[in-house]
Amino acid sequence: MIAQVVRAWREGASLCLATAAVGLPITIVYNVLFQAGVELSIKASREPDWMAQTTSNSLFEGFRALCALLFVYAAFQLFKPSRKRSSWVPVLFLLPSLFLALAFWFLAARTGQVATAPAEQLFFTMAWSLLVQSFAGAVWIVGIVIAADASRRGVSVHEAWRAMVARTAGVVEVVGTKAQAVSIGLQLLVPGLYTAVIFAFAEFIAILDPSVERPLAQSRELTKVARHTLFRLVLSYFILMALGSLGVCMVLESGKVWMSSIFDPATPRVETRYAITLVNGLTQWWFVMANLALYRKRIAVIEASKG
Repeated sequence: MIAQVVRAWREGASLCLATAAVGLPITIVYNVLFQAGVELSIKASREPDWMAQTTSNSLFEGFRALCALLFVYAAFQLFKPSRKRSSWVPVLFLLPSLFLALAFWFLAARTGQVATAPAEQLFFTMAWSLLVQSFAGAVWIVGIVIAADASRRGVSVHEAWRAMVARTAGVVEVVGTKAQAVSIGLQLLVPGLYTAVIFAFAEFIAILDPSVERPLAQSRELTKVARHTLFRLVLSYFILMALGSLGVCMVLESGKVWMSSIFDPATPRVETRYAITLVNGLTQWWFVMANLALYRKRIAVIEASKG
């Protein structure tokens, strides 16, 4: 099992090198965009008078109403006998809207007061994180997977670009649903790890085999015989992320800052926070490519058994 994980990481590194011309710039842009929103969240939550209390209350009421509408829409979609994949996309705004409602509620409650690590920082960051992972994340993962597939098949850059543009809209629902399920599940750790494992192949199915109507369900089936390996891969990914952020803090600041950042992400300096995000983003790119290598092996085994 360990050997399979090491091999997957090695093959993932090879895929990263083979697709660096596409993967590196879009990974950097994606992660800079993500961190820019996080920085705005930190600033908004630590400057208590940046917004009037009446405005915060109005925004709270607005997002609360939006949550109610999206909840009704989600329930309607769940009980429909059949639905298009794109019809689920509006539901991806439900959790971000809920977190924004909570953030503005806390912001209105403490106008004129200063807090060290206020709750609204968490809620603003969670809302931004879910939105970016669901939508910009879909563009990012389609880009790196299509680039890897194009390098394997030897197609032109123009053809790969057309495929990326054509397939992004069709995978937003899959990428967003998985991202939000994993992010919320990780707040309790075990549910997030389990979700990351069973949906490990979902994006690849949606991108590389668009004819599959339910990529998330298909991923559950395909991962059944490889879940121990996938669990070790996911666990090693989080360990690498922790080591990467520790390394950045040790180089730019100190280990004490890294320890403090676990409880308050705003502890490191701005440049350190950006550096951590970029290192984690590159690690995530490597992880996706390692996961893609395992997916290719699983598909090859299935095709061999049919032949």
